[in-house]
Amino acid sequence: MSFAKLRHLLGDYGYYPFTALTEECIHVTSDVDSLNDSEMGDIFFFSDGTIVTWGLSEDENLRLLDRIKPAEKEPYRDIEEETLDFIQDPKLRTGMMGDLILIGGDSTSNDVTESSIYAKLAFSNGIARSTKLAVLEEQLENYLDSTREIPRILAQGSKLPWGRRQTLQKMGELLAFRGELNLHSELVETPDLYWAKPQLEDYYNRISKNLDVAVRITILNKKLDYANELAATLRSHLSEKHGLALEWGIIGLIAIEVLFGIIELVK
Repeated sequence: MSFAKLRHLLGDYGYYPFTALTEECIHVTSDVDSLNDSEMGDIFFFSDGTIVTWGLSEDENLRLLDRIKPAEKEPYRDIEEETLDFIQDPKLRTGMMGDLILIGGDSTSNDVTESSIYAKLAFSNGIARSTKLAVLEEQLENYLDSTREIPRILAQGSKLPWGRRQTLQKMGELLAFRGELNLHSELVETPDLYWAKPQLEDYYNRISKNLDVAVRITILNKKLDYANELAATLRSHLSEKHGLALEWGIIGLIAIEVLFGIIELVK
C-alpha cells in the first residue's frame, strides 16, 4: 500500500488526523455511523495492505475500502476478514476476556504502553497478522490443489502433464510463497516496537494466541514441508529428464558421425 497516495485519499474524504504510529502503520479517526455524533472510530492502515477498524459499521468499512483502492499496489484477489467484539471504558483494565477485547481509558502518563491508541495498535497488529496468515493459507491451499494429482501420476509411472516451463513456474510459486512467509512479513517475528514495550507485547501476544496464530503457522509449515518435498521430486525428475535428453543428443551425434564414417569408407 502506498502511504503517500493513502494520505491524499484520506484527506479528500475527511479522515483525520494522520498519525504515523510506526513506519508500518498510519492511524486516523472517523465519525462512526451512530446516533451519537461525538463517537469516533479508529482506523489502522498497515503497509502490507491490511486494515483494522474499530467501531465502524459494515457499510462504512465497505465505503472505506472502495475509497482507498487507488492506493493499492498488489491487491489480493479475495478479502480476508476477522471480526471481534470490544468494549472501551475508562474504568476497565485493557486486556482480553475470552474473545472480548477490553480497552481502558487513555492515561495522562507519557508512557505509550498506557495509551488506548497504542493498545489498539497492538491488538490491531495481531489481528492484521491473522488476516495476512489467512491469505497465505489460501495461497498454499491453491498451490497444493494444483499439484494434488502429481503423486498419483508418479506412482502410476505416467508422464507428467507439465513441461519444463510449467514445472519451473510451480517451483517459482513455492519459492515466492516461502519468501512471503519467512522474509517479507512479520508473521514469524514480533514487531520491533514491542521489544521495548512489554505491556504492548503482552496485548499483541494475547490476541495472537486467541486467533491461534502460532498453531496455524505450525500447520502451515508442515504443509510447506510436504510442498518442498514434492518440489524436490519435481526438480529431480526435471534434471533426470534434461540429462536423458542430453544423453540421447550425444548418442545421435555419435551415430551421425559413424554414419558419415561408413559412407566415406564405402567410397
